[in-house]
Amino acid sequence: MMQEYALSLSSVAQAVGRAAGRRAMRYVVVPAALVFALLAITPATAQQRTLELSSVATADGFASPVINPAAPAFGNAGGIGGLLGYDESAFGNIEDGTSPDFSLFLNTRLLSYAFETTADANRHTGTLSLPLFGDLYAGAGLSVPDFSFEDPVTRAGLLFRPLNVLSLGATGTFPEVGDPAYRIGGALRPLFVNREMAQILTVSADVRYRNDEFLAPILGIELNPEDGLDITAAWDFDSDRLQLQASVSYGRVRAGNGGSFNFDDGGPGAVALAHVSTKDFRSFAPIRARTFAEYAPGPMIVEQPASMLFRRFQSIDPSDTIAEVVNDIRRLSRNDAVAGILFRNHNLQASYANFLEVRQALEEFKATGKEVVFYIEQTNTLNYALAAAVADRIYLNPQGSILLAGLSRTRPYLKELLDDFGVGVANIRSAEYKTYGNIFSEAGMPAEEREAIEALLEDQYGVLLRMIESGRGDRLSGSAEALVADGPYLVAERALEAGLVDELIYDDELESRLEEMQRGARIAEVSARDQIRYEWSRRPAPRVAVIYATGNIIRGDGQPGRAIGSETMAAAIREARESGGIDGIIVRVSSGGGSTLGSAVIAREIELTTSGEDPKPVVISMADSAASGGYYISAAADRIVAHPVTVTGSIGVVVLLPNIEGLSEKYGVNWDTVKTTDTADLGALYRTLTPEERALVQNSVDTQYDRFVSYVGEHRGMSTEDVERVARGRVWSGEDALERGLVDRLGGLKTSIDVMQELLESGVEPQIIEVFPGRSFFDQIRVSEWAETQARNRLPAELRTLLDAQDELSRYGDEMILMLAALEAEED
Repeated sequence: MMQEYALSLSSVAQAVGRAAGRRAMRYVVVPAALVFALLAITPATAQQRTLELSSVATADGFASPVINPAAPAFGNAGGIGGLLGYDESAFGNIEDGTSPDFSLFLNTRLLSYAFETTADANRHTGTLSLPLFGDLYAGAGLSVPDFSFEDPVTRAGLLFRPLNVLSLGATGTFPEVGDPAYRIGGALRPLFVNREMAQILTVSADVRYRNDEFLAPILGIELNPEDGLDITAAWDFDSDRLQLQASVSYGRVRAGNGGSFNFDDGGPGAVALAHVSTKDFRSFAPIRARTFAEYAPGPMIVEQPASMLFRRFQSIDPSDTIAEVVNDIRRLSRNDAVAGILFRNHNLQASYANFLEVRQALEEFKATGKEVVFYIEQTNTLNYALAAAVADRIYLNPQGSILLAGLSRTRPYLKELLDDFGVGVANIRSAEYKTYGNIFSEAGMPAEEREAIEALLEDQYGVLLRMIESGRGDRLSGSAEALVADGPYLVAERALEAGLVDELIYDDELESRLEEMQRGARIAEVSARDQIRYEWSRRPAPRVAVIYATGNIIRGDGQPGRAIGSETMAAAIREARESGGIDGIIVRVSSGGGSTLGSAVIAREIELTTSGEDPKPVVISMADSAASGGYYISAAADRIVAHPVTVTGSIGVVVLLPNIEGLSEKYGVNWDTVKTTDTADLGALYRTLTPEERALVQNSVDTQYDRFVSYVGEHRGMSTEDVERVARGRVWSGEDALERGLVDRLGGLKTSIDVMQELLESGVEPQIIEVFPGRSFFDQIRVSEWAETQARNRLPAELRTLLDAQDELSRYGDEMILMLAALEAEED
């Protein structure tokens, strides 16, 4: 009943308050601004008075470090700000030693520095601000005169904003000489029936305690009658002083003037303020959307960072995470100055699944009325498909080319080479489609492997064709399938004739074409900035942990972005499960499997989360792959979401046991062994398996496979026969997996969040907390590994396959039975 009442009041408030109230308030704005401008030329200074009369519950702007050191953690103080208290003679008598009071603030959300100069002294202040939990923030600061540390002043503060309409603040000031002083403030937004209306009016009251007595309160009022216009007034009942101030905002800049005066003594004073923020303000004047933001992420787009320490230096780690790219695009969609995004000769290096994530983000960007433009000099299949799917216009350099030629998979088969060297590999697998070890044990691609890869490529190719058709439509000269089959387009005119691009132009002609699309358009590198927070408290929303599982699965500790450690991954899931502040878990899986034991440890934690004493929903978001062990850790989740092109399935296990018996004979190396049992040296490198040993290992593989099948059937609600039909080690695309009951829905991370919202029965989009298991300071110092990776990436794909396989097997130590899928990056 109360909710219905609030909704009805909200409707009335929006209709009356926005349509009538704000229009009426416009007639107050101009006269008020003129009054404050007049105050700005009156005698006396007002810098310290401005800070003194600011409420510790509402002040979260650039001056907040010296008002309430907890407030910068709220996020609005960042950037460079200044206060200038002055009188009419301050600038004319500098030769006499007269100068205006001045304060300079350099702020981040964590650390702030303030320099204040007055007629008496210069003062330096440093503050540390931290968000504690929820909407509680804390901070502390130290002020010293001229770095002398003779009379330091310590200040501590708290800020609590449990509701969008309620803010509470408290500070304590502790000088080295003299008594401490305390201040408590509260603020209320009385127009609480609507979150937007609530921001129009704020009233506050602060109480001070110093010199062993309480002082009369300071009452304040803040008005935001129009976006980008702020008017404040404060009355100090102790000193009978009134302060008035107005400011306007545009883009990242806020500037204003104010004055204060006492009716009994002291006279009026004036202060000017300016703030260049790291975030966008709501602007006083409408910003014309005419900028095409030149956006160039990555170019490597990864699931999670492998090195947090160096990743902001592009020459060392030229990568962005897919979450960062998606968030950048969403922030650009909210930037009023941005008319569109321009990708200028920029090719992404990403998995097929992450191309689809970028596509979805760009489609949401376009839904806001903005445009997407691609300028190409040379590009490949997946990058062109992305451009075709979302671009309003595609321009190609007259000498450029589009290497549109479909998809392929290539694997080297080494049996004959290894035979020549006298090296053998026992490839013991659970079924004919478990193909991980085929490159070592076969002379060519077996029929079953070819069947699975052809089906996978067919599905992925179908998605590619639909991407091109959906965006280019009737601009194509024929079907997308026919045009791709006719590629690559090494001559630009062929691409134009085929309708793959809209025009052939040189780079210097690009801006004029954008001008035709949007009058006054210009190209600029626009950072994807956040916006100033006007709401004190986020809408009540469930908190969801997104835990990244990237790489193959090993036992023990993982390496962020490289390997999923069973201990670190299980610990991350356990911590989220046991945390009272987490309502659900999304596990973002990008893995071809690995250790059977490690997979079981991780899967157990997911089981305990979904069906333990205090169950929480778990959603799996499959990225480019979630196969074999990657599927095993996914099966127990409440829901599984996969991209249409995700490689999943591969339900099965494999054992690879290489031996150099032939090589030893070839070079006259004789091995002699003393053992207590016949199988004491099972799997030894120097000999082949005996038939009895091979049967023993095969039996173990079959047993582990049966467990895998049963596990999937139990958690997916499928019979053993149904699982068996889709198992046997075969990989499936996300589309095929959906048809066969292995996944529940198609989509990316955004879809997974939507599914989680449904499971939580929440009408509000969850608040996301990203978790990267295994991150530590020492994990990040891997420059040598990064350099090795870069060198390896320059090798032919076939050589990389050999080196990767060697490295992969060495990770599992003496663990024989593995849940591993044969995965290769798509080639185009």
